[in-house]
Amino acid sequence: MTVFPTSPSSLPSRRASPPLRRWLLCALMLCAAALAMPAFAQDPAPEPTDPAKLLDLAKAELKAAQPKPGKELTNEDLSDIKNKVERVKSRIDQARSALQPKLDDAKNRLTQLGATQADVKETPEVAQLRAQLGREVATIDGQMKVANDLGGQADSTLRNANAAQRLQLSARLGERVPSLLQSGFWRALGSDRAADVERARVFGIEFGALWSSVPATAWATFVAAVAAWLLLCLGARRLTARLCATRIPPGRLRRSLFAVSEVILRTLRPGLIAHGLVLTLTASLVDGAPQGPDSLAQWLDTAEMIVWFGGFIAGLGAALLMARKPSWRLLPVPDVAASRLAWLPRTLAAAVVLGWLSSRTAATLDLSASSSSAVQTLASLTFVAVLGFAIAQLRRHAVGATQDGADLADAGTGKSPELTIRPLWLSVLRAVAWLTLVGATLSLLIGFVSLAMFVLNQIVWALIVIGGAYLLTVLVDDLFMTLLAPSPAAPSGDGKGSAGAKPGASASPTASADDGPAPPRTREQTALLLSAVCRLSIVFFALLLLLAPYGEGPMDLVRRSGSLQDGITVGTLQLNPIKLLQALTVLFVGLGAVRLLKGWLTDSYMPTTRMDVGMRSSTTTLFGYIGTVVAIAAALRASGFSMQSVAWVASALSVGIGFGLQSIVQNFVSGLILLAERPVKVGDWVSLSGVEGDIRRISVRATEIQMGDRSTVIVPNSEFITKIVRNVTYGESLGMVQFKLPMPLATDTDRVKALVLEAFQAHGGVLATPAPNVQLDGVDGTNLILNASGFVNSPRAAYGIKSELLFAVLSRLRAEGLLPGQTSPPAPV
Repeated sequence: MTVFPTSPSSLPSRRASPPLRRWLLCALMLCAAALAMPAFAQDPAPEPTDPAKLLDLAKAELKAAQPKPGKELTNEDLSDIKNKVERVKSRIDQARSALQPKLDDAKNRLTQLGATQADVKETPEVAQLRAQLGREVATIDGQMKVANDLGGQADSTLRNANAAQRLQLSARLGERVPSLLQSGFWRALGSDRAADVERARVFGIEFGALWSSVPATAWATFVAAVAAWLLLCLGARRLTARLCATRIPPGRLRRSLFAVSEVILRTLRPGLIAHGLVLTLTASLVDGAPQGPDSLAQWLDTAEMIVWFGGFIAGLGAALLMARKPSWRLLPVPDVAASRLAWLPRTLAAAVVLGWLSSRTAATLDLSASSSSAVQTLASLTFVAVLGFAIAQLRRHAVGATQDGADLADAGTGKSPELTIRPLWLSVLRAVAWLTLVGATLSLLIGFVSLAMFVLNQIVWALIVIGGAYLLTVLVDDLFMTLLAPSPAAPSGDGKGSAGAKPGASASPTASADDGPAPPRTREQTALLLSAVCRLSIVFFALLLLLAPYGEGPMDLVRRSGSLQDGITVGTLQLNPIKLLQALTVLFVGLGAVRLLKGWLTDSYMPTTRMDVGMRSSTTTLFGYIGTVVAIAAALRASGFSMQSVAWVASALSVGIGFGLQSIVQNFVSGLILLAERPVKVGDWVSLSGVEGDIRRISVRATEIQMGDRSTVIVPNSEFITKIVRNVTYGESLGMVQFKLPMPLATDTDRVKALVLEAFQAHGGVLATPAPNVQLDGVDGTNLILNASGFVNSPRAAYGIKSELLFAVLSRLRAEGLLPGQTSPPAPV
């Protein structure tokens, strides 16, 4: 096994020579070109663009897609019908898109001519133009009616195919056969053994004849090509590891790119070998006339696709675990767990290839029901064994880690045992996995072989889709964050770089100077937005792929209502239990998505903007309100509420508002005004009707104000709109320090003014601009009133600085003997 370098420091000092590198790159390009050549061997026939021809072609294809009466349709037949109908619908949409502008233009021109008048004789040109436009409108309108009729027929055919496919799936899953624990299973297997062996022997003879028809030179060429391809894969893996370690910036991008390259190379390695083997075996085709049976050619094509898929499974699992290269691992999996599961990718891939290939072989040979059931049972038990052993390995890892920590503590090493606390979701997931495997095993034992096989296939398919989606989401996030918002360079000793850093953290304004210059904010915001959009798209398509094995798309699942489709009707409102369940699902999913996006805005996106804390809070709150309204509207739409029903509900609400909800609506509207106009914001120091403090939160109904004694006052939002509000921190947000100083009439005012100004200037919290000032405010009896003032950075700091200035001024006046009643300066200490 080749050990790849994990960091630039671990690379050998002598690099590969440039000719070798160029040779490897050229070889890779030649392989890609060889694979792409069959795709360009034949140019597809050009699609018609004329609407009439499109409709004729759609009509012919729709007629061909209709099932023949009395024919029993298989799942493959139904899938083929659905594909044909989708192609017909695409042609109909193209025809409609081309006809609608022409119809609108002809109608507009006919309208411009105006209606005919009995007492006015039209010119021949106008009459001819009117007749021509009338014929054109009639022709196009007829074609639109044909398109609509074909579209209705296509929708009906598609619904029938989906219904038939669901019925077949239900029938297949509910089918019960003799269990392997029953004697009837073994008797049926023994009675059908001779016929099944004969079918297998005939298939073996056909395959042997095809194998023998390949000349020795072709086999020699195939073996040489396989050897060269394996060497090329080895060199490509070495080159990829070197390029990722030396050419990619430190961080997660080098690890995600290396993982993707591992998936690609590990998929291509067995896939191209299988493709070459199939090409070698089918080289006896002369002028397109096959020398073997069609079933054998179809079996070879299916076997090749299964091998491709198995290679992808092995590559994906190896790329995610990285058992031998922990520093390149993307998944947050401990090293011990990754080492224990190192066998899983290849074993699972082998189980998938053997299980699916054996099931396909049984279908190709048309084996008896008992033999097919035995093949499916064996494949299902293999899946159960592999998945169960993997879950047990994870459990053993957790127990072993705890015991190791306890042994270290007992040995007196001074290290406390590391108690691994597993999250609740992981324990629940493990329990669900065990229950699923136990349920599948019981289904096998009682005879529901198809149900068990279906459940196990869904588990394997879900693991593959989730793993691929995780790798793609990590890759796109790393690409955008590295290319658009590169983080500061990190030491590249471990290959991880800044993988643990939060995206966007390097662009914080409070970053130290040693971290390097922060990237432009707009680039980081763009990277975050693009990454979020791409990841959401990947998750959406992953959900579509998870639903793919069920034989129907997500919209078909949503439209399924079963026996509760009719529901009940109350007046003009129809209450459908299935639709209500869909509405609740849409509502919860929508509110959850809004909450997640609000958290993303608060934690990731908003800190990269130049907004202050109050503006961030207001923007996030507004987004939450808008998202909630959209989620509620989508839920109402999913429940079947029509516009008339919504208008009826709005009328009822208006009556309620007129009687007792005026204040609530007033506060709600006032809250929206506060969030939009922002006369006050979170963090402002306000004074309102005797309440003075800091604004901590603005909601749609009330505003929370924290007073100086740390108590919180909840003020309705309408108070901020209808009453006078003093916002101390509005605008420049400067604080003013001011105090009055009574002095005797005989005081040297110039000296006192100088001492006070010196005290202001000596204090670090007083601003130099605007400059502090001391003015004579007036004469009060026998005293002069001096008014001293200065400005500070924040109104919140004014009180403390005022106290410090008073102490400093009194100390200076006392030192100069200028305090009232003081006869002479104090003696020096």
